[in-house]
Amino acid sequence: IVKDTTSFYWQIVLAGARKAGKDLGVNVPELGAQAETDVNGQISILENAVAGNPAAIVIAPTEAKALGKPIDEAASKVKVIGIDSSAESKAFTSFLTTD
Repeated sequence: IVKDTTSFYWQIVLAGARKAGKDLGVNVPELGAQAETDVNGQISILENAVAGNPAAIVIAPTEAKALGKPIDEAASKVKVIGIDSSAESKAFTSFLTTD
């Protein structure tokens, strides 16, 4: 779940995820808000993703404070891997930065 599906940067991230999914033979849905300012949209996307019972969720939180509790709730049901930016949550299974 990226911050913004329309930006060039996040399109590159999604392309990498798509390639990894193909290489590993797993389905990698390409999800994300239409803008980095759509915090509520990202929360809804996260909740819908969890409802789909995936093996794991990878998310780049748009806003640390707002995504903390939703990530905690998601992590009680599925592994959550954070990328790029953190959230006020200790529930990440793993966290990767792009630096």
